[in-house]
Amino acid sequence: MGAGIGTAAGAAVARLPLRSSVVTSITTSSRSNCAKCAIAPLITMRAISNSGSTAEWTFDQAGFVLPGRVALYQPSLGLKDYELQFLGAIDKGSLSWVVRAADFQNYYVVKLAVIKPGVIPQLGIIRYSVINGKPVDRVDTPVALNTRTDSLYRVRMEMQGDHFSLSVQGQVIDAWTEARLRHGGVGFFTNRGEQSRIGWVQVTHQYDTLGRLFAYLAP
Repeated sequence: MGAGIGTAAGAAVARLPLRSSVVTSITTSSRSNCAKCAIAPLITMRAISNSGSTAEWTFDQAGFVLPGRVALYQPSLGLKDYELQFLGAIDKGSLSWVVRAADFQNYYVVKLAVIKPGVIPQLGIIRYSVINGKPVDRVDTPVALNTRTDSLYRVRMEMQGDHFSLSVQGQVIDAWTEARLRHGGVGFFTNRGEQSRIGWVQVTHQYDTLGRLFAYLAP
């Protein structure tokens, strides 16, 4: 399991408040690879889609984003070792995200899925790799969480080299090693027939020994 990445000295922090557009063309310092957002009150969230166009994701009345087809945060694509945190909800099916996305043909998928619906749903983790556009090596892991149908999930994923760890609600629920993709960014999606919501996203990246903190905001 990888070492912890904090938000103190030595880390670049990118907090993405989702009631905004996500900048897809930030020029960052050569010493950092920090994904960041623009603070602008728009009704959609923008990320790069597979066609190269801007993927439009709508908001609900509470300000949560409703992901659609897979979209990646372009400024994060050069990252290697980082920590991803976000707040999300499962309305139907699963909450789905990707990490180490080199492009739209190569990435890792992780899903927090409802295995058995009910007032107290049973959850599981589904993860697999997409290599050259083909899903491979699916792993299903049941998890024991104190949850309800209306729960908000705080998810934390850490990537250090070949080591991955996943925590939900402050509880480590999975850890594994995977060596095929050495770098790549983050993204979200919702499969057909499913529905999820994202409240906020934070990416923390350890990028040098000087411990300088960069935050890039666009008007």
